Amino acid sequence: MNIWKEAEPFDFAGSKEIGVLVIHGYTGSTSGVLPWAQGMAEAGYTVTGPRLTAHGTQWQDLNRMSWKDWVQDVETAYGDLKSRVTHVFVAGLSMGAALAVYLGEKHPEISGLMMVNNLLLTGSPLVPLLPLIRHLTPSVPALANDIKDPTKTEIAYAVNPTGGSDEWRKLLGYIKPRLKDIHQPTIIFKSLEDHVIPKSSATYTFNKISSEKKELVWLKNSYHVATMDFDLPLIVEKSLDFINRTVWEGK
Repeated sequence: MNIWKEAEPFDFAGSKEIGVLVIHGYTGSTSGVLPWAQGMAEAGYTVTGPRLTAHGTQWQDLNRMSWKDWVQDVETAYGDLKSRVTHVFVAGLSMGAALAVYLGEKHPEISGLMMVNNLLLTGSPLVPLLPLIRHLTPSVPALANDIKDPTKTEIAYAVNPTGGSDEWRKLLGYIKPRLKDIHQPTIIFKSLEDHVIPKSSATYTFNKISSEKKELVWLKNSYHVATMDFDLPLIVEKSLDFINRTVWEGK
């Protein structure tokens, strides 16, 4: 059985006024953000989600690619969505949120950013050693599927490829100095209990961006993959409110 057939790229046609680009996390798949995307699509928005390079194939592929491949993936998806709608919002989970920040800095015309448990800080002292570690071992234990709800499972790799981790380290090195250049309205969701990314990643991002309109929402009943967890209804509700407020206040 090919589980990846359940985690294909998605595209929900809807409003020509508002579109949302939703980006999944590292070693995960579109399954991790699909419930969030569906919630926004059901509100009538056009919602699209690419599958990032070296995901949905075999984990070894993550040791043979560059972080710039992920950038190209989201740039292509953004360009396609922009051609179809008036207002584009970019949403991301974990590393997907880091890629949302990348797009926000490159494209100031983006209407707003939405992040869930965003990857900017890790709290791990091993991250600076990844350029060495990737040559010592191809993988370490997996990071994926950190979900409080026992009935939910994220379709993801069973290991964490070290080469791929070194590539997101490079991505973060590019993004961090540019956080000050983010001016779009932004909402950041952060789980109080997250076994992958520390709470400081959210507060760091919130404090560094230059957005005049920004909000930090603490999630009390979810782990890392909150977009599949008990707080999903809250995330969808506040995402829709954020989009509506941002669009209508701008008119």
